[in-house]
Amino acid sequence: MKSIIDKLSEEVVFIVLLFVFSVSVFFRIPTIEAIDWGVLAALWNLMVVALALEEQRFLDYLANKICIRYHTERKLAFALIGLSALFAMFMTNDVALLTLVPITIIIGKKGRFNPYKLVALETIAANVGSSLTPFGNPQNIFLFNYFNMKPLEFFSFTAPFVIISMIGLLLIAMTCSKSKLDFDLEKIIIKSKTEIIVYLGLLVVAILSILHVLSWHLITPMIFIVIFIMKKKLIIDVDYFLLGTFVLFFLLVDNLLALDNIVDIISTQLQTPLKTMWVSAIASQGISNVPAAILLSPFTLNKEALLIGVSLGGFGTLIASLANLISWKLYIKAFPKRKYFRYFTLTNVILLIFVGAIMTLWIFN
Repeated sequence: MKSIIDKLSEEVVFIVLLFVFSVSVFFRIPTIEAIDWGVLAALWNLMVVALALEEQRFLDYLANKICIRYHTERKLAFALIGLSALFAMFMTNDVALLTLVPITIIIGKKGRFNPYKLVALETIAANVGSSLTPFGNPQNIFLFNYFNMKPLEFFSFTAPFVIISMIGLLLIAMTCSKSKLDFDLEKIIIKSKTEIIVYLGLLVVAILSILHVLSWHLITPMIFIVIFIMKKKLIIDVDYFLLGTFVLFFLLVDNLLALDNIVDIISTQLQTPLKTMWVSAIASQGISNVPAAILLSPFTLNKEALLIGVSLGGFGTLIASLANLISWKLYIKAFPKRKYFRYFTLTNVILLIFVGAIMTLWIFN
């Protein structure tokens, strides 16, 4: 019972959303057609495959190979920023941080220094990197499907944002110390190369299904069967609270769309690309960028501005991106939270202003 209570205490967004949805059903019963099953299938496919690779310690192995080559905080920052962004592009920002933050904490302990800057920077990098691809984070998966975008069209929107954001992030990383660190990382041994090959193959077909090259109706059962045969415990370990959160968002938005006053209020705020970008970015600060994307998408045709807005919205508060909370929870278990909170917030605010200003002047002027 205690473990259940502890788990529920970590799922504040789910609990709050469940309460709001429960109230809304007294006024209107949502339709089952409001649920985007393709998005849910894509998320489940990525999560279970990521768990399989994590169980084999494949990502840990790659991370260690890179990290042991760098011996200053600045070099580690550059390495972890690049690695975090790369992982997030293909494995989602959540998985990238669940893999890299524990390793970074180990680096800090082995090197006898507080890695608050490294954890903050790699968290931001994961949000930036995941913004590039249609499968890098939940909001991209949703918007890519909702607006039925083409891959090249999608990249034409996200690439400028990622390039500008990475430049800003790397400039901030230049402020990290150049003093030499002395640490000894844990040796990582790959459990089964055969299983890794299989799981990487599943990752490829999962990505192809998101890009509409393959049908998720076929790929999802195939991935389920393979994982069930090879490591069925992983099916239970999937974050079903995240999937449940998406279901509740879909149903709640369906109820909101039935309220004419709500539709009118939101629609008037999303009439131009510039307003759409900033409204979605600001909304993300309070409700996180995933729900902001789901809530605002029915009210605007400015898909590129909404896509950039929720990505920009990942900068800012701890709850601006759900991935931010993952790093926060992992970090405060090992180190005092004050330094991290101050540095994380300051860095995010700087990037929000810097990237937002450039996108405003260049893209949406």
